[in-house]
Amino acid sequence: VQGRGLSPMPGSAKDLRKIAEDIRKSGKGYISSDSSCLPEVEEIKKLASPTNDEHAKPESWNGWASSKFALEMQHPWSELLLDGKKTIETRAYDLPTPLLGQQIEILESQKGNAGVSSLDNNIVIGDISPDKPKVDMVGWCKFSSVVKYTNRKDFEADENGHLVKRDSGYGWIDGKTKVVYGWVVGESFRYSKASEQRDQPLVRRLRSLFEIKPQSNFVDTKETKLNTNKRKRQNRHTKRKKRY
Repeated sequence: VQGRGLSPMPGSAKDLRKIAEDIRKSGKGYISSDSSCLPEVEEIKKLASPTNDEHAKPESWNGWASSKFALEMQHPWSELLLDGKKTIETRAYDLPTPLLGQQIEILESQKGNAGVSSLDNNIVIGDISPDKPKVDMVGWCKFSSVVKYTNRKDFEADENGHLVKRDSGYGWIDGKTKVVYGWVVGESFRYSKASEQRDQPLVRRLRSLFEIKPQSNFVDTKETKLNTNKRKRQNRHTKRKKRY
């Protein structure tokens, strides 16, 4: 049941007013057969695309304030952050405001290409499929603030915090880099060993930010069930070996 004054549609009040106005214009253009009354197509695309993409949620998405999240980080960056050596995590996009000060799990993936995720949009922790990259929850952190870098000088002045070298693939590229966001680490904690939580579903919501879904709400696929059964058989086999 929707609360009083709340819309079930995603997006800000301004976005919703714009949608309503475009619908009105579309109706007027249809009735009058006058194409000049129709709204601009590009404006409709720009407005609709952020809210329709399940894996690129806008700042206004309600889920940022109501769900738990994990941040994909390649090794060794994840290790450096959790060890307290990397105090600024740099990204090409801003951290959604509701996540400031919130505990975010660190989802460690193996070293790969700079700025390129190796994970699918929908993943399951503990998936042992041979074609799936290894990924684990290795700790958590809280970001206290965000620094916005708009030039190379300021970005490189904070190298001791973000640890990004000038020749790194994550470095400032003249003529290409317009802005870099520095997520300042407030707290962090490393698990003594990778989280043993298994069959935990996660869904990409924005770039490297994944929503941690309740396991009870996850629709288990045939592939996941096969992997789970395979892992159970392996565990039983290991226990038998230990007994002997």
